[in-house]
Amino acid sequence: MNKKILYFLLINFTITWGAWITVLGINQDVPLQPGQFSYILYGLGGLLGPVVAAILVRGVWGEKGEVKALLKQTIHARVHIGWYIFSMIVPFILIITPSLLHLVFTGEFLLHFNQPLYLIFLTLPVSIIGGGLEEVGWRGLLLPELCKKYSILVSDLIIFPIWAIWHLPLWFMKGTPQFGSSFMMAFLSLLGITLVLAVIYVKTKSIFLCVLFHSFINSFGMNIEGPRSVTAMEEVVVIVFKITMCALIFWLFMKQRTSSIIHKSDFEISFEK
Repeated sequence: MNKKILYFLLINFTITWGAWITVLGINQDVPLQPGQFSYILYGLGGLLGPVVAAILVRGVWGEKGEVKALLKQTIHARVHIGWYIFSMIVPFILIITPSLLHLVFTGEFLLHFNQPLYLIFLTLPVSIIGGGLEEVGWRGLLLPELCKKYSILVSDLIIFPIWAIWHLPLWFMKGTPQFGSSFMMAFLSLLGITLVLAVIYVKTKSIFLCVLFHSFINSFGMNIEGPRSVTAMEEVVVIVFKITMCALIFWLFMKQRTSSIIHKSDFEISFEK
């Protein structure tokens, strides 16, 4: 295994799982709430794991200038406005999919905004800090390192189960959005999200856009509620629709690249000489 990948995963999981398992020990059956020390630890664990791991690996085991290149990609925001629209619309469609398909099944459209849509945009910075910045590690380091050996598609198929397992402690933590929900549904959803994030990264070379897409997923997901009770058939149809939609996006943008090892130019990083 590529040593950068190995060290990234070891450092990332050690920091994040160390923080989250500590939270589980502190809180036990007490729901996680803002203001608690454990809540801060919960946030820092998710943020620092991927970010610190990516920076350390680039700095210690990478070539000269890799950290600077990573940070440059992280703030690279000068991309076509169409990608900003894409990074907002696709998450919105994914989040309201249960409501749309419930309408098809029952003729009833159930969609509730916990706050006005414009306020959701105002809370986006919280979603960036509380989740979006993970992309510095997942797309900023793990994806390009895997793509040195594998195709983009194979790399995504390696990343998404690792990414899902990384989130696993949250399903045992009362007070998180994951607690009480289906891990398998989230696991499968991450497959589609991983495919779309690869498209954004390859086409824009911008970790910033990946952060934005991820943050919109989280922000819309926390503030938009669909039908609370659905049949097992609806759940299956929803997840199949999401994966199919994301796979179609991936195919449309990447159809000439999925059958062979990625070209180095697609993930080229400008290092200082």
